Amino acid sequence: MERVHADDREAIEAAFRRAQDPTGGGLLDVEHRTVGRDGRERWQYVRSQTFFDGEGPAREPVRAVGGVIDVTERKRAQQEHRHLEEQVLQAQKMEAVGRLAGGVAHDFNNLLTVIINCSILVLGDRALEARLRRLVEAVRNAGESAANLTRQLLAFSRRQVFQPVVLDLNALVTRTERLLRHVIGEDVDLATHLGSGLWPVLADPGQMEQVIVNLAVNSRDAMPGGGRLTIETGNTVLDDEYARRHPETRAGEYVLLAVTDNGAGMDAATLSRVFEPFFTTKGHRGTISASPLCTGSSVRAVATSGRTASPGAGRPSRSTFPAARAAAP
Repeated sequence: MERVHADDREAIEAAFRRAQDPTGGGLLDVEHRTVGRDGRERWQYVRSQTFFDGEGPAREPVRAVGGVIDVTERKRAQQEHRHLEEQVLQAQKMEAVGRLAGGVAHDFNNLLTVIINCSILVLGDRALEARLRRLVEAVRNAGESAANLTRQLLAFSRRQVFQPVVLDLNALVTRTERLLRHVIGEDVDLATHLGSGLWPVLADPGQMEQVIVNLAVNSRDAMPGGGRLTIETGNTVLDDEYARRHPETRAGEYVLLAVTDNGAGMDAATLSRVFEPFFTTKGHRGTISASPLCTGSSVRAVATSGRTASPGAGRPSRSTFPAARAAAP
């Protein structure tokens, strides 16, 4: 029993007791993990039949016949299959939500175009009195804010026209840093760690800035009492094994963008919904998450996005973008 995984030991001991119980049928049929001397875990399938001497409750077990099969590869295949199924279901759900969001945003954007253009025409009247001018300016500003929101929805639904260019992510982070310091406030300490010799990426600059700002705003809201926000860039290489476990990704050279805070973190239930565009833990204050915005941009920028967090452990968010020399034309 010393090789049996600690988490399985109690269940295995109970199964052996049942197999040797004279009132039972003597069958042992279990799967469990073992830990080798090198610390590696393997799965075993054990099946045996216990034979008894005597009759009734007083009979005694005299021998057992059975076998042990290593089923580690089967277990790994099952786990991988479940993981792929979850990815497919998530992709189908996001596609359905994206279509709905895109249709609504497209129609709403047409209405906003009329509102904004009419406001501009009215503001062009020099005879317009000051009080009415302020009201019309408020209408135009509200319309432009709403138009920014629809652009984010269109980006998520992949209907927005992107203008990808080869850009230096370090330079973009540096340009955005001044804006971020105003957005996150004085209670949050902003630090940047920009990788040297960073490879260029092919992406839409406006969308990249929006992703960074949204991630920063979400981190700020996760630290109501203040904290530390860190933005990092660097080069990384994703190998064939990583691509096999993440079918949406191709092996190759990538540029990493990581945004980390020391806020409250997320539990597993929250983490599983982080890529849904309308999901928020902030009630009516919620902004569109940068995570679905990353997935919306991923078709054009060929980016991958992921988050790992636990309650009390902060909120790391990592996105990878193919190096421009590896990006599709």
